[in-house]
Amino acid sequence: MAAEKPSVLIVEDDRIVAKDLQQTLADMGYDAFAIASSADEALAQASKRRPDAVLMDIRIKGTLDGIDAAEVLHSRFDVPIVYLTAHADEATIERAKKTEPYGYLVKPVKDAELRSVLEVALYRHTRAQRPRAQPPTESPEPVDRSARRITVLLADDHAIVREGLVSLLTEHDLAVVGAVGNGHELLEAARRLRPDVIVTDISMPGPSGLDVLAQLKAERLASKVIVLTMHNDAELATRATRAGASAFLLKHSAGDELVNAIHQALQGRVYLTPAVTKAVMERLGTNAPRSEPTLTPRQLDVLRLIMEGRRMKEIAATLDLSPRTVETHKYELMRVLDVHSTAELVRYAIEHRLIVV
Repeated sequence: MAAEKPSVLIVEDDRIVAKDLQQTLADMGYDAFAIASSADEALAQASKRRPDAVLMDIRIKGTLDGIDAAEVLHSRFDVPIVYLTAHADEATIERAKKTEPYGYLVKPVKDAELRSVLEVALYRHTRAQRPRAQPPTESPEPVDRSARRITVLLADDHAIVREGLVSLLTEHDLAVVGAVGNGHELLEAARRLRPDVIVTDISMPGPSGLDVLAQLKAERLASKVIVLTMHNDAELATRATRAGASAFLLKHSAGDELVNAIHQALQGRVYLTPAVTKAVMERLGTNAPRSEPTLTPRQLDVLRLIMEGRRMKEIAATLDLSPRTVETHKYELMRVLDVHSTAELVRYAIEHRLIVV
């Protein structure tokens, strides 16, 4: 007997957009059983048939907007809400967040994002409804990841790279739950989404991929981290591996290699692209590896801004510190690294890749 298709209620007052979404969902294997253009219609449809998920436009006609309607639907029927929006001000977004939605989609909606966000929303909602398991009396069975799609978070500061990776991973039946463009967004998304795997570039605005990796490991997030970079550098790969990365790949690698690395990582293995494998193994196998100076996150922030050519007052303003405190961090950096000028400090950081530029 064929499994029942997940049902979706579409709440969208633009009929053309709604019909297009309905057809797209049908092609993906969902039962988009109804379209509503107002809160009253949505409540009526949900009363007739409780949907598994609701796609809700934030701005709809009627006395209640999409956020108000979502709150009522969620409280009455306990269904996951995914918001649709073309544009919204910060106040509206903050209102939407308070309703604890299961995702956001920006119109025009891309098929890959629609599939991924809905898949994850349904999975998270099902898991939230599942009763807490009792302590096992026998040895537990191994986790069967085939029962659901693997969730992946992407980070790269080039939109074209992100779009290509979303397409590639979706084609291999992996659920891309987010794609961000800088280190700050990556940290926030990783904490919020808790994906199975994070695929990240190293060189990004804000904290680098390695900085984020170190922070995630310190916070004990279980996500496996795969470094995808243009830098064919064994020393960099060694640093990433020592920091806890599960894989190190180059951007010119074949798509199948990335997919293979994801599966290897989830099996608890470390994958290195062949171009750096031998050199990394030699470094990791050295009995007395070269010790790197230990710098605090704040020292790294100051160092990064110095390398960008910022003046002390600019750094102080950026980090919300006093100029005197910034100067103290700078001179402590010079002491720890045994350098005697700003030029030497920058040169040392570049040569030892303390900051990836």
